[in-house]
Amino acid sequence: MSLQNGLTSRLVLIASVLALTACASTSQHHNPEQRQLLLSGEVLFDESVPAAAPVELFQLTDEMRQWLTNHATNHPYAKTRLRRLLQAMLDDGLLDLDYEINRSYTAQQTFAQRTGNCLSFSILFVALARELRLDAEFQLVEIPPSFSAEEELVLLNNHINVRIKGIRSDVNHVQDHIVDFNSIEYNGNYDTHRVSDAYATSLYHGNRAVEFMGTEQYEAAFRQLKRGLELAPDVPGLWINLGVLYARMEHWQEAEAAYRTALDLDANNKSALVNLARVMRQSGNTEQAERLAQRVQRYMQNNPYFYSQHAREAISRGELDKALALLRKAIALKDDEHQFYHLRGIALYRQGELQAARQSLQEAKNVAHRADLQNIYQRKLRAFEAEST
Repeated sequence: MSLQNGLTSRLVLIASVLALTACASTSQHHNPEQRQLLLSGEVLFDESVPAAAPVELFQLTDEMRQWLTNHATNHPYAKTRLRRLLQAMLDDGLLDLDYEINRSYTAQQTFAQRTGNCLSFSILFVALARELRLDAEFQLVEIPPSFSAEEELVLLNNHINVRIKGIRSDVNHVQDHIVDFNSIEYNGNYDTHRVSDAYATSLYHGNRAVEFMGTEQYEAAFRQLKRGLELAPDVPGLWINLGVLYARMEHWQEAEAAYRTALDLDANNKSALVNLARVMRQSGNTEQAERLAQRVQRYMQNNPYFYSQHAREAISRGELDKALALLRKAIALKDDEHQFYHLRGIALYRQGELQAARQSLQEAKNVAHRADLQNIYQRKLRAFEAEST
């Protein structure tokens, strides 16, 4: 038995996007004229630039409708339609796409090409589910950020999955079902909330902008960001990416304004703080840059997932005492996250502290919110007991 084996893989819908956490706050710097200027494109391209054209993300082709007819027939019970849809997608390889993190596609493109990132998959699944009259909606999972600041674009790895509402399990019970494609991203006791189709579409345009920035097609990237912000103006990550675009084209004042707009929406957004500090250094304002860097450091030191990330890395290097010390800090900050106890169990198990490892695994089960995770930990505990006898 190995405690370090990953939790059982399930269906996954993950949107790998840049710094996308929509958090309302009272704005100190809100300036409609400034936002209008940032979104005009005049500073970058000497003329006003229109947004990218609207995209029909969820539209199906006749071929896709025929596929549904052949594989997921129009059964009167929603539970059966959902089960048949998932089985048909599994049989046809649609749950095992050729994963391309930097490629976002529409439902039609994903179905035809069998490739894309996880946002592409989520769009495809929602489109197919709704055609079967299933009540499908996007759900944002507030997973913790990545703490690497080596790159200009700091990923916060927000995660989208799909909630299917109102599935009747028997005469007396109706429940929602979560369809998720990456158990690694959805393992934690994270907050979730529904997001609109407009929000999901803004993520698509944000991802397309990143693709264009990767090939230095800056006007195309700007058009995508403008469309995304027209759909969802309160998404900090879109403003951050806009700031990165301005910074890459060396318009530092506008980059600063975009980052500050993101901070108006989410005052502790690490990506915005890191990028703003870079702009301050570039502008010669080293004192303010240092204050921002210290603010980022304080944020990390008070974030339990910062310690758990470094604990995971320490375990991989065999630095078990260091990992356990980091996990003590993580648990002191957040004592209801099962992943911390699971990691602690791995470190203790490798040290030969079998009883302590088993106890940590039991604590992981106790604080896990989801029944599927509790069941996984119960199986691990049974395997642990079998190994110990």
